[in-house]
Amino acid sequence: MLNLQTLKNCQLPNYDRNKLNAGILHIGIGAFHRAHQIYYIDKLLNSNNTDAFNWGYISGTIRSNSKLIDDLKNNDCLYTLSTNDESGYNYRIIGALKDVYFAGNGQTQELINTISNHSIRIVTYTVTEKGYYVDLSTQKLNISHPDIIADLNNISAPRTAIGITVVSLKKRYETHKEALTLLSCDNMPNNGKILKAAVIEFANKIDKNLAKWIDENCTFPSAMVDRIVPAVTDETIKNIENAIGQYDSSLVATEEFAQWVIEDNFANGRPALEEVSVEFVSDIEPFEKLKLTMLNGSHSLIAYLGAYAGLKTVDKVISTKEFYNFIKKYMLEIAAPLVKGLPASVSTNTYADKLLTRFANPYLKHRTEQIAMDGSKKIPQRWLGSLKSLIKEKKNYNILAIGLAGWILFCSGKDQNNHSLEISDPLQANYKAIWNETNDAKILVDRFLALEEIFSKEFADNFELKQIISKYIEAIRSKGVLEVIKNI
Repeated sequence: MLNLQTLKNCQLPNYDRNKLNAGILHIGIGAFHRAHQIYYIDKLLNSNNTDAFNWGYISGTIRSNSKLIDDLKNNDCLYTLSTNDESGYNYRIIGALKDVYFAGNGQTQELINTISNHSIRIVTYTVTEKGYYVDLSTQKLNISHPDIIADLNNISAPRTAIGITVVSLKKRYETHKEALTLLSCDNMPNNGKILKAAVIEFANKIDKNLAKWIDENCTFPSAMVDRIVPAVTDETIKNIENAIGQYDSSLVATEEFAQWVIEDNFANGRPALEEVSVEFVSDIEPFEKLKLTMLNGSHSLIAYLGAYAGLKTVDKVISTKEFYNFIKKYMLEIAAPLVKGLPASVSTNTYADKLLTRFANPYLKHRTEQIAMDGSKKIPQRWLGSLKSLIKEKKNYNILAIGLAGWILFCSGKDQNNHSLEISDPLQANYKAIWNETNDAKILVDRFLALEEIFSKEFADNFELKQIISKYIEAIRSKGVLEVIKNI
Protein backbone atom coordinates (compact mmCIF):
# COMPACT_ATOMS: atom_id res chain seq x y z
CA MET A 1 0.00 0.00 0.00
CA LEU A 2 1.29 3.47 -0.85
CA ASN A 3 2.40 5.35 2.23
CA LEU A 4 1.81 9.06 1.62
CA GLN A 5 4.01 10.01 4.56
CA THR A 6 7.16 8.43 3.14
CA LEU A 7 6.78 9.12 -0.59
CA LYS A 8 9.42 11.38 -2.11
CA ASN A 9 9.54 13.61 -5.22
CA CYS A 10 5.77 13.43 -5.42
CA GLN A 11 2.86 15.90 -5.42
CA LEU A 12 0.21 14.68 -2.96
CA PRO A 13 -3.54 15.47 -2.90
CA ASN A 14 -4.08 18.74 -1.01
CA TYR A 15 -7.70 17.85 -0.18
CA ASP A 16 -9.38 15.64 2.42
CA ARG A 17 -10.26 12.40 0.63
CA ASN A 18 -12.62 11.45 3.47
CA LYS A 19 -14.97 14.20 2.26
CA LEU A 20 -15.06 12.84 -1.30
CA ASN A 21 -18.39 11.51 -2.57
CA ALA A 22 -18.86 9.54 -5.78
CA GLY A 23 -20.86 11.31 -8.48
CA ILE A 24 -19.38 9.72 -11.61
CA LEU A 25 -19.07 6.06 -12.53
CA HIS A 26 -16.72 4.85 -15.25
CA ILE A 27 -16.77 1.67 -17.31
CA GLY A 28 -13.34 0.67 -18.63
CA ILE A 29 -10.59 1.51 -16.12
CA GLY A 30 -7.59 1.28 -18.43
CA ALA A 31 -4.46 3.39 -18.36
CA PHE A 32 -6.05 6.15 -20.44
CA HIS A 33 -8.94 6.67 -18.03
CA ARG A 34 -6.56 6.93 -15.09
CA ALA A 35 -4.36 9.41 -16.96
CA HIS A 36 -7.26 11.51 -18.26
CA GLN A 37 -10.77 11.66 -16.75
CA ILE A 38 -9.74 10.89 -13.15
CA TYR A 39 -6.76 13.22 -13.56
CA TYR A 40 -9.06 16.13 -14.42
CA ILE A 41 -11.30 15.53 -11.39
CA ASP A 42 -8.19 15.30 -9.22
CA LYS A 43 -6.96 18.57 -10.69
CA LEU A 44 -10.29 20.22 -9.86
CA LEU A 45 -10.15 18.90 -6.29
CA ASN A 46 -6.63 20.26 -5.91
CA SER A 47 -7.87 23.69 -7.07
CA ASN A 48 -9.98 23.99 -3.86
CA ASN A 49 -13.30 23.82 -5.71
CA THR A 50 -15.63 22.64 -2.94
CA ASP A 51 -18.32 21.30 -5.30
CA ALA A 52 -15.68 18.91 -6.72
CA PHE A 53 -16.16 16.74 -3.61
CA ASN A 54 -19.50 15.63 -5.12
CA TRP A 55 -17.81 14.32 -8.27
CA GLY A 56 -15.45 11.59 -7.16
CA TYR A 57 -15.02 8.59 -9.45
CA ILE A 58 -16.03 4.96 -9.06
CA SER A 59 -14.27 3.07 -11.84
CA GLY A 60 -13.79 -0.50 -12.90
CA THR A 61 -13.92 -3.15 -15.55
CA ILE A 62 -16.59 -5.55 -16.78
CA ARG A 63 -14.46 -8.11 -18.54
CA SER A 64 -10.85 -8.47 -17.45
CA ASN A 65 -7.94 -7.07 -15.45
CA SER A 66 -9.13 -8.06 -11.99
CA LYS A 67 -5.49 -7.78 -10.85
CA LEU A 68 -5.53 -4.01 -11.49
CA ILE A 69 -8.68 -3.72 -9.38
CA ASP A 70 -7.06 -5.71 -6.56
CA ASP A 71 -3.93 -3.55 -6.75
CA LEU A 72 -5.96 -0.34 -6.57
CA LYS A 73 -8.01 -1.64 -3.64
CA ASN A 74 -4.79 -2.47 -1.81
CA ASN A 75 -3.64 1.12 -2.46
CA ASP A 76 -6.87 2.66 -1.10
CA CYS A 77 -7.63 3.61 -4.75
CA LEU A 78 -4.53 5.82 -4.92
CA TYR A 79 -2.06 5.57 -7.79
CA THR A 80 0.91 7.41 -9.25
CA LEU A 81 0.67 9.54 -12.39
CA SER A 82 4.04 10.16 -14.02
CA THR A 83 4.38 12.81 -16.73
CA ASN A 84 7.50 13.41 -18.75
CA ASP A 85 8.79 15.60 -21.54
CA GLU A 86 11.97 17.53 -22.34
CA SER A 87 11.69 19.41 -19.01
CA GLY A 88 11.96 16.16 -17.04
CA TYR A 89 9.74 13.89 -14.94
CA ASN A 90 6.90 14.88 -12.61
CA TYR A 91 5.03 12.58 -10.22
CA ARG A 92 1.69 13.09 -8.51
CA ILE A 93 -0.59 10.87 -6.48
CA ILE A 94 -4.14 10.81 -7.85
CA GLY A 95 -6.76 10.75 -5.10
CA ALA A 96 -10.02 11.37 -7.01
CA LEU A 97 -10.84 7.67 -7.35
CA LYS A 98 -13.30 6.86 -4.55
CA ASP A 99 -13.83 3.17 -5.24
CA VAL A 100 -13.25 0.44 -7.83
CA TYR A 101 -15.21 -2.59 -8.98
CA PHE A 102 -14.73 -5.76 -11.01
CA ALA A 103 -17.88 -6.96 -12.76
CA GLY A 104 -16.43 -9.84 -14.77
CA ASN A 105 -17.64 -13.44 -14.63
CA GLY A 106 -21.27 -12.38 -14.27
CA GLN A 107 -20.66 -10.26 -11.16
CA THR A 108 -22.66 -7.32 -12.47
CA GLN A 109 -25.42 -6.82 -9.93
CA GLU A 110 -23.42 -4.57 -7.59
CA LEU A 111 -22.39 -2.43 -10.56
CA ILE A 112 -26.02 -2.15 -11.71
CA ASN A 113 -27.04 -1.12 -8.19
CA THR A 114 -24.31 1.55 -8.12
CA ILE A 115 -25.26 3.07 -11.49
CA SER A 116 -28.92 3.12 -10.48
CA ASN A 117 -28.11 4.96 -7.24
CA HIS A 118 -29.31 8.59 -7.33
CA SER A 119 -25.87 9.85 -6.22
CA ILE A 120 -24.40 8.81 -9.59
CA ARG A 121 -25.21 11.56 -12.09
CA ILE A 122 -22.72 10.84 -14.88
CA VAL A 123 -21.44 7.59 -16.40
CA THR A 124 -18.33 7.81 -18.57
CA TYR A 125 -16.95 5.16 -20.91
CA THR A 126 -13.64 4.04 -22.41
CA VAL A 127 -14.55 0.62 -23.80
CA THR A 128 -12.93 1.03 -27.27
CA GLU A 129 -14.85 1.12 -30.52
CA LYS A 130 -15.74 -2.57 -30.39
CA GLY A 131 -17.35 -2.19 -26.94
CA TYR A 132 -20.36 -0.37 -28.43
CA TYR A 133 -21.39 -3.17 -30.83
CA VAL A 134 -22.43 -0.55 -33.35
CA ASP A 135 -21.91 -0.56 -37.11
CA LEU A 136 -20.22 2.85 -37.41
CA SER A 137 -21.37 3.31 -41.02
CA THR A 138 -25.06 2.98 -40.08
CA GLN A 139 -24.84 3.83 -36.35
CA LYS A 140 -27.08 0.83 -35.65
CA LEU A 141 -26.61 -1.65 -32.83
CA ASN A 142 -25.47 -5.07 -34.06
CA ILE A 143 -28.43 -6.97 -32.63
CA SER A 144 -27.16 -10.22 -34.12
CA HIS A 145 -23.81 -10.12 -32.28
CA PRO A 146 -23.53 -13.11 -29.91
CA ASP A 147 -22.67 -10.85 -26.93
CA ILE A 148 -25.78 -8.71 -27.47
CA ILE A 149 -27.97 -11.78 -28.00
CA ALA A 150 -26.60 -13.26 -24.77
CA ASP A 151 -27.44 -10.07 -22.85
CA LEU A 152 -30.97 -9.89 -24.25
CA ASN A 153 -31.52 -13.53 -23.33
CA ASN A 154 -30.15 -13.06 -19.80
CA ILE A 155 -31.13 -9.54 -18.87
CA SER A 156 -30.61 -10.17 -15.15
CA ALA A 157 -26.86 -10.66 -15.68
CA PRO A 158 -25.70 -8.63 -18.68
CA ARG A 159 -22.01 -8.72 -19.62
CA THR A 160 -21.59 -5.88 -22.15
CA ALA A 161 -21.29 -2.19 -21.35
CA ILE A 162 -24.46 -1.54 -23.35
CA GLY A 163 -26.47 -4.25 -21.59
CA ILE A 164 -25.26 -3.18 -18.14
CA THR A 165 -26.09 0.46 -18.91
CA VAL A 166 -29.64 -0.30 -20.04
CA VAL A 167 -30.41 -2.60 -17.11
CA SER A 168 -29.06 0.06 -14.73
CA LEU A 169 -31.22 2.71 -16.39
CA LYS A 170 -34.21 0.38 -16.08
CA LYS A 171 -33.63 0.20 -12.33
CA ARG A 172 -33.33 4.02 -12.13
CA TYR A 173 -36.56 4.31 -14.14
CA GLU A 174 -38.38 1.92 -11.82
CA THR A 175 -37.15 3.58 -8.61
CA HIS A 176 -36.43 7.32 -8.58
CA LYS A 177 -36.42 8.28 -12.30
CA GLU A 178 -33.49 10.69 -11.88
CA ALA A 179 -31.88 11.66 -15.16
CA LEU A 180 -28.38 10.51 -16.06
CA THR A 181 -25.66 11.78 -18.40
CA LEU A 182 -23.89 9.07 -20.40
CA LEU A 183 -20.58 10.37 -21.74
CA SER A 184 -18.48 8.39 -24.19
CA CYS A 185 -14.75 9.14 -24.08
CA ASP A 186 -13.70 6.79 -26.88
CA ASN A 187 -12.03 7.83 -30.12
CA MET A 188 -15.03 7.80 -32.43
CA PRO A 189 -16.73 10.60 -34.36
CA ASN A 190 -20.14 11.36 -32.86
CA ASN A 191 -19.35 9.06 -29.94
CA GLY A 192 -22.33 10.38 -27.99
CA LYS A 193 -24.72 9.63 -30.85
CA ILE A 194 -23.25 6.14 -31.22
CA LEU A 195 -23.68 5.42 -27.50
CA LYS A 196 -27.25 6.75 -27.60
CA ALA A 197 -28.13 4.66 -30.65
CA ALA A 198 -26.85 1.51 -28.95
CA VAL A 199 -28.57 2.20 -25.62
CA ILE A 200 -31.94 3.21 -27.11
CA GLU A 201 -32.04 0.27 -29.52
CA PHE A 202 -31.16 -2.21 -26.77
CA ALA A 203 -33.73 -0.64 -24.44
CA ASN A 204 -36.40 -0.90 -27.14
CA LYS A 205 -35.85 -4.64 -27.22
CA ILE A 206 -36.74 -5.03 -23.54
CA ASP A 207 -39.13 -2.14 -22.72
CA LYS A 208 -40.35 0.54 -25.13
CA ASN A 209 -41.48 2.79 -22.27
CA LEU A 210 -37.97 2.60 -20.82
CA ALA A 211 -36.49 3.55 -24.20
CA LYS A 212 -38.84 6.53 -24.39
CA TRP A 213 -37.87 7.68 -20.86
CA ILE A 214 -34.15 7.38 -21.66
CA ASP A 215 -34.59 9.34 -24.89
CA GLU A 216 -36.48 12.14 -23.13
CA ASN A 217 -34.53 12.35 -19.85
CA CYS A 218 -30.95 11.20 -20.34
CA THR A 219 -28.29 12.95 -22.39
CA PHE A 220 -25.42 11.59 -24.45
CA PRO A 221 -22.92 14.39 -25.05
CA SER A 222 -20.08 13.74 -27.45
CA ALA A 223 -16.50 14.35 -26.36
CA MET A 224 -13.00 14.61 -27.77
CA VAL A 225 -10.23 13.31 -25.50
CA ASP A 226 -6.50 13.57 -26.09
CA ARG A 227 -3.48 12.35 -24.18
CA ILE A 228 -0.84 9.87 -25.30
CA VAL A 229 -0.71 7.06 -22.73
CA PRO A 230 1.68 4.22 -23.62
CA ALA A 231 1.40 0.78 -22.03
CA VAL A 232 3.31 0.55 -18.76
CA THR A 233 6.35 -1.74 -18.79
CA ASP A 234 8.28 -3.39 -15.97
CA GLU A 235 11.04 -0.89 -16.70
CA THR A 236 8.59 2.01 -16.22
CA ILE A 237 7.45 0.62 -12.86
CA LYS A 238 11.04 0.12 -11.69
CA ASN A 239 12.15 3.60 -12.75
CA ILE A 240 9.23 5.25 -10.95
CA GLU A 241 9.80 3.12 -7.85
CA ASN A 242 13.38 4.41 -7.78
CA ALA A 243 12.13 8.00 -8.14
CA ILE A 244 9.34 8.03 -5.53
CA GLY A 245 10.71 5.42 -3.15
CA GLN A 246 7.74 3.02 -3.32
CA TYR A 247 6.46 0.27 -5.61
CA ASP A 248 3.17 1.00 -7.42
CA SER A 249 1.94 -1.58 -9.93
CA SER A 250 -1.16 0.50 -10.84
CA LEU A 251 0.72 3.62 -11.92
CA VAL A 252 0.32 5.30 -15.30
CA ALA A 253 2.93 7.18 -17.32
CA THR A 254 1.97 9.81 -19.86
CA GLU A 255 2.90 13.15 -21.43
CA GLU A 256 2.32 16.61 -19.96
CA PHE A 257 -0.23 17.50 -22.64
CA ALA A 258 -3.90 16.72 -22.03
CA GLN A 259 -7.11 17.91 -23.69
CA TRP A 260 -10.80 17.27 -23.13
CA VAL A 261 -13.50 18.94 -25.22
CA ILE A 262 -17.12 18.13 -24.30
CA GLU A 263 -20.49 18.98 -25.80
CA ASP A 264 -22.19 20.94 -23.01
CA ASN A 265 -25.34 18.82 -22.69
CA PHE A 266 -25.68 17.38 -19.19
CA ALA A 267 -28.91 16.01 -17.73
CA ASN A 268 -28.25 16.25 -14.00
CA GLY A 269 -25.45 18.72 -13.26
CA ARG A 270 -21.73 18.48 -13.91
CA PRO A 271 -18.39 19.37 -12.28
CA ALA A 272 -16.94 22.80 -13.12
CA LEU A 273 -14.15 21.31 -15.21
CA GLU A 274 -13.81 24.50 -17.22
CA GLU A 275 -11.80 25.72 -14.21
CA VAL A 276 -9.10 23.16 -15.09
CA SER A 277 -8.98 23.80 -18.85
CA VAL A 278 -11.70 21.42 -20.07
CA GLU A 279 -13.48 23.03 -23.01
CA PHE A 280 -17.30 22.91 -23.11
CA VAL A 281 -18.68 23.62 -26.58
CA SER A 282 -21.98 23.56 -28.44
CA ASP A 283 -20.53 21.87 -31.54
CA ILE A 284 -18.02 19.08 -30.96
CA GLU A 285 -17.70 17.90 -34.56
CA PRO A 286 -14.79 20.14 -35.69
CA PHE A 287 -12.72 19.09 -32.67
CA GLU A 288 -13.49 15.41 -33.28
CA LYS A 289 -12.49 15.76 -36.92
CA LEU A 290 -9.31 17.62 -35.97
CA LYS A 291 -8.14 14.84 -33.67
CA LEU A 292 -9.33 11.85 -35.68
CA THR A 293 -7.72 13.02 -38.92
CA MET A 294 -4.61 14.86 -37.75
CA LEU A 295 -3.59 12.93 -34.62
CA ASN A 296 -5.20 9.50 -34.93
CA GLY A 297 -4.77 9.34 -38.70
CA SER A 298 -1.08 10.21 -38.31
CA HIS A 299 -0.71 7.69 -35.48
CA SER A 300 -1.99 4.88 -37.69
CA LEU A 301 0.38 5.84 -40.52
CA ILE A 302 3.22 5.83 -38.01
CA ALA A 303 2.06 2.51 -36.53
CA TYR A 304 1.73 0.38 -39.66
CA LEU A 305 4.48 1.87 -41.81
CA GLY A 306 6.81 2.41 -38.87
CA ALA A 307 6.36 -1.10 -37.49
CA TYR A 308 6.79 -2.62 -40.95
CA ALA A 309 10.00 -0.60 -41.33
CA GLY A 310 11.26 -2.19 -38.10
CA LEU A 311 10.89 0.94 -35.94
CA LYS A 312 9.50 0.00 -32.54
CA THR A 313 8.42 3.34 -31.01
CA VAL A 314 6.79 6.54 -32.27
CA ASP A 315 9.76 8.74 -31.40
CA LYS A 316 12.08 6.48 -33.40
CA VAL A 317 9.72 6.76 -36.38
CA ILE A 318 9.31 10.53 -36.29
CA SER A 319 13.04 11.12 -35.73
CA THR A 320 13.74 9.93 -39.29
CA LYS A 321 13.54 12.85 -41.72
CA GLU A 322 11.61 10.71 -44.22
CA PHE A 323 8.80 9.97 -41.75
CA TYR A 324 8.81 13.49 -40.27
CA ASN A 325 8.27 15.04 -43.71
CA PHE A 326 5.75 12.36 -44.73
CA ILE A 327 3.60 12.78 -41.61
CA LYS A 328 3.76 16.58 -41.74
CA LYS A 329 2.70 16.48 -45.39
CA TYR A 330 -0.24 14.22 -44.46
CA MET A 331 -1.31 16.53 -41.64
CA LEU A 332 -1.19 19.78 -43.63
CA GLU A 333 -2.13 18.64 -47.13
CA ILE A 334 -4.59 15.78 -46.46
CA ALA A 335 -6.01 16.11 -42.95
CA ALA A 336 -6.15 19.86 -42.23
CA PRO A 337 -8.19 20.88 -45.32
CA LEU A 338 -10.87 18.35 -44.32
CA VAL A 339 -11.43 19.99 -40.90
CA LYS A 340 -14.18 22.62 -41.14
CA GLY A 341 -15.79 24.88 -38.56
CA LEU A 342 -12.98 25.29 -36.04
CA PRO A 343 -12.92 28.49 -33.95
CA ALA A 344 -10.58 31.16 -35.35
CA SER A 345 -8.37 30.67 -32.28
CA VAL A 346 -7.47 27.11 -33.40
CA SER A 347 -4.73 26.93 -36.04
CA THR A 348 -4.21 23.60 -37.83
CA ASN A 349 -0.59 24.60 -38.56
CA THR A 350 0.09 25.16 -34.85
CA TYR A 351 -1.76 21.95 -33.99
CA ALA A 352 0.40 20.00 -36.46
CA ASP A 353 3.61 21.44 -35.00
CA LYS A 354 2.51 20.50 -31.48
CA LEU A 355 1.66 16.96 -32.61
CA LEU A 356 5.07 16.48 -34.20
CA THR A 357 6.71 17.67 -30.98
CA ARG A 358 4.57 15.28 -28.93
CA PHE A 359 5.32 12.37 -31.25
CA ALA A 360 9.06 13.07 -30.87
CA ASN A 361 8.93 12.73 -27.06
CA PRO A 362 11.60 10.07 -26.36
CA TYR A 363 10.41 9.44 -22.81
CA LEU A 364 7.01 7.98 -23.76
CA LYS A 365 8.35 4.97 -25.70
CA HIS A 366 4.92 4.54 -27.32
CA ARG A 367 5.08 1.25 -29.21
CA THR A 368 4.00 1.21 -32.85
CA GLU A 369 2.54 -2.28 -32.42
CA GLN A 370 0.36 -1.04 -29.54
CA ILE A 371 -1.11 1.73 -31.71
CA ALA A 372 -1.62 -0.81 -34.53
CA MET A 373 -4.04 -2.88 -32.43
CA ASP A 374 -7.67 -3.19 -33.60
CA GLY A 375 -6.99 -1.69 -37.01
CA SER A 376 -10.24 -3.10 -38.40
CA LYS A 377 -12.11 -0.79 -36.00
CA LYS A 378 -9.80 2.22 -36.29
CA ILE A 379 -9.08 2.46 -40.03
CA PRO A 380 -12.68 3.27 -41.06
CA GLN A 381 -12.71 6.30 -38.77
CA ARG A 382 -9.13 7.48 -39.13
CA TRP A 383 -8.56 7.06 -42.88
CA LEU A 384 -11.59 6.00 -44.87
CA GLY A 385 -13.69 9.14 -44.38
CA SER A 386 -10.77 11.23 -45.60
CA LEU A 387 -10.11 8.82 -48.47
CA LYS A 388 -13.75 8.97 -49.55
CA SER A 389 -13.65 12.79 -49.63
CA LEU A 390 -10.39 12.84 -51.62
CA ILE A 391 -11.70 10.36 -54.19
CA LYS A 392 -14.96 12.29 -54.55
CA GLU A 393 -13.10 15.57 -55.06
CA LYS A 394 -10.60 13.88 -57.44
CA LYS A 395 -7.65 14.85 -55.25
CA ASN A 396 -4.39 13.01 -54.70
CA TYR A 397 -4.71 10.27 -52.09
CA ASN A 398 -1.32 8.58 -52.46
CA ILE A 399 -0.42 9.06 -48.77
CA LEU A 400 -3.47 7.12 -47.62
CA ALA A 401 -2.89 4.49 -50.31
CA ILE A 402 0.62 4.02 -48.91
CA GLY A 403 -0.90 3.75 -45.44
CA LEU A 404 -3.26 0.98 -46.60
CA ALA A 405 -0.36 -0.78 -48.33
CA GLY A 406 1.60 -0.60 -45.09
CA TRP A 407 -1.34 -1.96 -43.11
CA ILE A 408 -1.78 -4.93 -45.47
CA LEU A 409 1.94 -5.70 -45.25
CA PHE A 410 1.86 -5.32 -41.45
CA CYS A 411 -0.96 -7.88 -41.34
CA SER A 412 1.42 -10.47 -42.78
CA GLY A 413 2.92 -10.72 -39.29
CA LYS A 414 6.46 -9.97 -40.54
CA ASP A 415 8.26 -6.66 -41.04
CA GLN A 416 10.47 -5.78 -44.00
CA ASN A 417 13.42 -7.39 -42.20
CA ASN A 418 11.42 -10.61 -41.70
CA HIS A 419 11.09 -10.03 -37.94
CA SER A 420 7.81 -11.01 -36.27
CA LEU A 421 5.11 -8.41 -35.67
CA GLU A 422 2.45 -8.59 -32.95
CA ILE A 423 -1.06 -8.46 -34.43
CA SER A 424 -4.08 -7.95 -32.18
CA ASP A 425 -7.31 -7.44 -34.08
CA PRO A 426 -10.84 -8.94 -34.17
CA LEU A 427 -10.17 -9.91 -37.81
CA GLN A 428 -6.65 -11.27 -37.38
CA ALA A 429 -7.79 -14.78 -38.39
CA ASN A 430 -9.09 -13.32 -41.66
CA TYR A 431 -5.77 -11.56 -42.27
CA LYS A 432 -3.84 -14.76 -41.66
CA ALA A 433 -6.11 -16.71 -44.02
CA ILE A 434 -5.60 -14.17 -46.81
CA TRP A 435 -1.82 -14.19 -46.40
CA ASN A 436 -1.80 -18.00 -46.32
CA GLU A 437 -3.70 -17.99 -49.61
CA THR A 438 -1.55 -15.56 -51.59
CA ASN A 439 1.49 -13.34 -51.72
CA ASP A 440 0.47 -11.54 -54.90
CA ALA A 441 -0.01 -7.78 -54.33
CA LYS A 442 -3.10 -7.42 -56.50
CA ILE A 443 -4.85 -10.43 -55.03
CA LEU A 444 -3.92 -9.30 -51.51
CA VAL A 445 -5.53 -5.90 -52.13
CA ASP A 446 -8.64 -7.53 -53.62
CA ARG A 447 -9.03 -9.80 -50.59
CA PHE A 448 -8.36 -7.12 -47.97
CA LEU A 449 -10.65 -4.52 -49.54
CA ALA A 450 -13.36 -7.20 -49.76
CA LEU A 451 -13.51 -7.32 -45.93
CA GLU A 452 -16.99 -5.88 -45.45
CA GLU A 453 -16.37 -5.21 -41.75
CA ILE A 454 -13.89 -2.50 -42.83
CA PHE A 455 -14.53 -1.42 -46.42
CA SER A 456 -17.75 -0.42 -48.15
CA LYS A 457 -18.47 -1.50 -51.72
CA GLU A 458 -17.32 1.83 -53.12
CA PHE A 459 -13.77 1.02 -52.00
CA ALA A 460 -13.94 -2.70 -52.85
CA ASP A 461 -15.04 -1.87 -56.43
CA ASN A 462 -12.62 1.02 -57.00
CA PHE A 463 -10.18 -0.37 -59.57
CA GLU A 464 -7.91 2.70 -59.57
CA LEU A 465 -7.59 2.70 -55.77
CA LYS A 466 -6.71 -0.99 -55.73
CA GLN A 467 -4.13 -0.51 -58.48
CA ILE A 468 -2.41 2.27 -56.54
CA ILE A 469 -2.34 0.30 -53.26
CA SER A 470 -0.93 -2.72 -55.14
CA LYS A 471 1.74 -0.53 -56.70
CA TYR A 472 2.83 0.71 -53.27
CA ILE A 473 2.89 -2.81 -51.80
CA GLU A 474 5.29 -3.83 -54.55
CA ALA A 475 7.35 -0.65 -54.13
CA ILE A 476 7.70 -1.10 -50.36
CA ARG A 477 8.68 -4.73 -50.83
CA SER A 478 11.38 -3.86 -53.32
CA LYS A 479 12.72 -0.57 -51.92
CA GLY A 480 11.67 -0.45 -48.26
CA VAL A 481 9.35 1.98 -46.47
CA LEU A 482 11.72 4.95 -46.13
CA GLU A 483 12.66 4.98 -49.81
CA VAL A 484 8.99 4.98 -50.84
CA ILE A 485 7.72 7.68 -48.49
CA LYS A 486 10.58 10.10 -49.13
CA ASN A 487 9.45 10.55 -52.74
CA ILE A 488 5.85 11.47 -51.90
